[in-house]
Amino acid sequence: MTSTRRTLLRAGSAAAVAGTALGFPAVARAQQSFSWKMTSAYPKGAPFYMDGPGSATDLAKRIDAMSGGRLKIQVFGAGELIPAFEGFDAVRAGTVEMNHANSYFWTGKTFAAQYFTAVPFGMNFQGINGWLYDGGGIDL
Repeated sequence: MTSTRRTLLRAGSAAAVAGTALGFPAVARAQQSFSWKMTSAYPKGAPFYMDGPGSATDLAKRIDAMSGGRLKIQVFGAGELIPAFEGFDAVRAGTVEMNHANSYFWTGKTFAAQYFTAVPFGMNFQGINGWLYDGGGIDL
């Protein structure tokens, strides 16, 4: 019985090593880097929206740091790359990868957008998730 157990352990160890070796190509592919463009409905230098903690440029810096430099996001202010309120269409068309604006700007494009921009000092993430999952937000 002991020899059977050891044989089983050796076989399991060999399988784990083989599985790890097969997984390495996926890790190597994960090292690919990306350069994305983010447009905004706000001009460069706009406090809170474009500069400072919680701003679009702050988000881009955080993503760069968290991705180990693999995802670089270049932030464009209103009118630099596209007109201020055309970000929704630019992302949909694939012109840019991201847009930073209040979703109620897109109410004419998708009705539900107006419900996903909190007023200043609105709900925190827990409140929003509570509304989405327990208050009928997703159904809306």
